[in-house]
Amino acid sequence: MTVLAASSLPVTICWVGDCDQVYQHYLGSEVLAVPCGGPHRLKQWPGLHAGQTFVLKGTGWKESCADVVLSSAGWIAVTAQQDSMNQLQAWTPNARGIHVRIPPVLPTAIRLKGVRLYDSQAYALYNSYVKKQGWKS
Repeated sequence: MTVLAASSLPVTICWVGDCDQVYQHYLGSEVLAVPCGGPHRLKQWPGLHAGQTFVLKGTGWKESCADVVLSSAGWIAVTAQQDSMNQLQAWTPNARGIHVRIPPVLPTAIRLKGVRLYDSQAYALYNSYVKKQGWKS
């Protein structure tokens, strides 16, 4: 997957099983950045809800098969093995603003790779957010 969004919007990588804990732990912090604001605004935040599940057929590792558009945030270009069937589900506030775009706008965006930033979260691809001791299960 290739995320195309403003550089000021952080991308949070975590295991699916840890999503709820990561979300609750970092809600209102710089790690997620959105939503921002004080406790009153966060009380009004509807939370994230699952959108429709999409099944996309891969077209190979050199081109994206589709874009998953997240309105007002950007999009994710999906790249997968040739002829593989892939299920995706995005979570947004009230499950709104999720759309699949076929064909993708930038099908070869997967090939536009910059320098990997040593201290970034995605540098070590195997090292996503890890459950810390003391987090409530």
